[in-house]
Amino acid sequence: MIVDRAGVRDGGGGQPVTPAAARVALRRRAATGLALQAGFSRITVDRSVRRGGIRCAVWYPTTARESTTIEGVRLLRVARDAMPARGRFPLVVVSHGTGGSLADHHGTAEHLARSGHVVLAITHPGDNEEDLSGVLGPEQFLGRCRHLSRAVDHVLGTHKYASIVDADRIAGLGCGVGAYTLLVLAGAEPDFRRLATAPELAGAGDAQPHWEALVARVPGEIEIPADERLRALILLGPTYSYLFDETALAGISMPTLLYDRLADEDTEPSVLSKSLTPDPERHSVVTALEKPFVAPCAPAFSADHPELAPGYQGFDRDAFHARLNADVTTFLQVALDDLDPGR
Repeated sequence: MIVDRAGVRDGGGGQPVTPAAARVALRRRAATGLALQAGFSRITVDRSVRRGGIRCAVWYPTTARESTTIEGVRLLRVARDAMPARGRFPLVVVSHGTGGSLADHHGTAEHLARSGHVVLAITHPGDNEEDLSGVLGPEQFLGRCRHLSRAVDHVLGTHKYASIVDADRIAGLGCGVGAYTLLVLAGAEPDFRRLATAPELAGAGDAQPHWEALVARVPGEIEIPADERLRALILLGPTYSYLFDETALAGISMPTLLYDRLADEDTEPSVLSKSLTPDPERHSVVTALEKPFVAPCAPAFSADHPELAPGYQGFDRDAFHARLNADVTTFLQVALDDLDPGR
């Protein structure tokens, strides 16, 4: 179930498109003369980072024919390593949630590429499906921000992508701790003393480090300046929101789309909905599933990953993602439209 800002519920089938969004989409299609498809390439950034560097994927507009390919447990429909379409397109940088991967939001990335966006998604070292050694430590709380900035540096410095990216129109999409990551990268200042009441540590005993040890380790180890290239934020089911108050978020002033996950209809929305300025565009999805925002797995992997199957526990993941992708695309087209020199 999807709940919009006004409290109206929708089953997920509608795909509203504003006049501004339609105008931008038509202009981008006209620039190529052909319907855009989703190109896809893998790259590795900053091999000085432990664990062999930062693994990334780039989706981008192309006119080449798409085909299916497996990436992890997901089925992508892309034109692999195809020639990019002509033009300059907005860049969306994606930060996955805890234990995720660069393919977590591939459906949204493909949809955005076909709508005239370049999408850069990374697998965060130390906090991914293969390696959780950095969770609840400096690499997760602050290192993730460095990963994103270095990946953007690489893309803007590589001819294949720099020639098609409009560096003045960069947005971030983050899920779970990825949303926290983008808030910090956009200028928010987390108060790590709030880890004293962290739900992640409650009742953990010796299984997790004491919050005071985390506070001692985290702030001074990596200093992350705000990345002023970010112009808009998409926050999906943000976690660690309790580390911020209104003062901590005062440094952020950009269009924001906030999608909360509510366990039930009585669940309070994220504190971010009351603290961000300007007032974010808000949507909610009511579900007990922990990861409604990640893309469904390929049918061949449903038995091993039932929680990612399209109809698991009655949650229509395909329908929800159709609506989510439409909301994200419309938001970006409107939020970045005023920054488009060709407008």
